[in-house]
Amino acid sequence: MAPPAPLPGLLTQLQGPVVLLFNWDIDEVQAVEIAAVLRRNASLTALNLGGNRLGDLGVMAIFPALIDAQQLTSLHMHRNQIGDGGAAILGEAIKTNTSLQELYLGDNQVADIGAEAMAAALSKSRLVKLKLMNNLIGDKGAEKLADALVQTQSLCELDLSSNQITGQGAARLQDAEAGHPSLRLTLQGPNKKPGKKLSQKPDVTLRRGEFLMEINTSQEKFGIHLQIDKSNKILKVSSIDGHGVVARWNTMATEPVKT
Repeated sequence: MAPPAPLPGLLTQLQGPVVLLFNWDIDEVQAVEIAAVLRRNASLTALNLGGNRLGDLGVMAIFPALIDAQQLTSLHMHRNQIGDGGAAILGEAIKTNTSLQELYLGDNQVADIGAEAMAAALSKSRLVKLKLMNNLIGDKGAEKLADALVQTQSLCELDLSSNQITGQGAARLQDAEAGHPSLRLTLQGPNKKPGKKLSQKPDVTLRRGEFLMEINTSQEKFGIHLQIDKSNKILKVSSIDGHGVVARWNTMATEPVKT
């Protein structure tokens, strides 16, 4: 399969400390070439990919660039059709790249599993600001985030407004906020009724097993390996470097997850 063609006029904007790619209608295929160029931008401090169509697969494609950008402090991924799998991969990014201080993940489709993965990464990150408003996070995800706040001293702002958090989850979060003097917690906003996720690209959290994404660009090949166990817990997210000529999305999962 031939490498995806670069977006006209876009690759020239991927240099310098601030890269603004907001509302470019970028999907997971186009993200491959973007990531390859971003990996060579050693001065990158702020990346705005909001308002695109990355989905979970697009987050996988961008992941190696997020790990390489050791001066990156601010990442905007809002309004991108990102689900639990993408949130888990971003959790791995904030845990691995401790220069990241701000993550904007609002207006997506992150539910409890994604919130749990983000919570697990928080204590190992240096995030100061985390925006998760207008997602699908319920009480289970809220409780996991509340537990993480006890072990997270760097976080100063957490926005969970307009999710599916009820009194139980809100109470746990407010208790955690009381023990975290520097934290500003936002829970206001309409409480959405639980419902089905919006239509999006394949969600890597919907099946158990192992998932592999291998991508070849004109410059290099990279990939992501994700493992999910029988309890629907994310066991491993890792990047893969190598050489090859294929670009494929392959799942070795055999059993659907009941949602």
